[in-house]
Amino acid sequence: MTRTYFAYFYILPAFLIFFLFKLYPTLYNFYLTVFQWDGISPSKEFVGPLNYLTMFNDYIFHKAIVNNGIYVGVTVITEVGGGLLLALLLNMGFRGFPFLRMLAFAPFMVPMVAVGILWALILDPYVGIVNHFLHAVGWNQLARPWLGHSSTALISILFVSFWRFVGFNMMLFYGALQRIPQELYEAAHIGGASRWQCFRFITIPLLRETTTVVTLYCIIGGINMFDLFWVMTQGGPAHATELLSTWAVFQAFKYSNMGYGATLVVVVLVLCMITSIIYLGARKKKERIEY
Repeated sequence: MTRTYFAYFYILPAFLIFFLFKLYPTLYNFYLTVFQWDGISPSKEFVGPLNYLTMFNDYIFHKAIVNNGIYVGVTVITEVGGGLLLALLLNMGFRGFPFLRMLAFAPFMVPMVAVGILWALILDPYVGIVNHFLHAVGWNQLARPWLGHSSTALISILFVSFWRFVGFNMMLFYGALQRIPQELYEAAHIGGASRWQCFRFITIPLLRETTTVVTLYCIIGGINMFDLFWVMTQGGPAHATELLSTWAVFQAFKYSNMGYGATLVVVVLVLCMITSIIYLGARKKKERIEY
């Protein structure tokens, strides 16, 4: 019995940290969704489900949902697919690939805020090197305010996101490829299998768990994305890069509407939970069918 009490004593600090910085803020956020509050006054006005109903008539909320969906869809295709492709190239073991591996992974080591500031300067229409290069080579018609125009702002951030995260995905896939026994490929070659057949029936099935983790990471990260968009555009221009998270911050801290901002955060949390459950459930169902 004494040992049991000691065990609880050892996990108590971790539980307190979890409660103070995770559980309590989440529960308090749910509590705020049923109030109208400016974040300063000592009293809150109870409004019930009004904040949730407001979302249906909020055009910018609809725009943010679409932008989150575009970001998630594009990053899953480009960052997961690009990471797998780079990992396959690294796994070939050509000379010079260790340097390329370091070069591809290096952007992930840079803090997200620094990445946003750096690329905002690179894409700046006046001092950015992108437009300077286009003018230098005579492609003046291609120079534009990349983050200042609604047609290019989201595309520009998607490119920066790919640059930032593809190296991380590459390393996850590369580590998984290193764990695949080479004897499987040797036996397949002896049996007359082609390289494509080896990739299709050996590599892809054995990368299933890693692919699930990387894809889920991209989906949840895309729904939760905030800092890169906030640093580079703050949801502009004209809400062209608005996300649920950035719109929640605007509502809570700029428009002093803490209740509606908290409601938008709840939507982000619910979307993360739903997509995780659906995706993992679909993967498990597919595995049961295959086996």
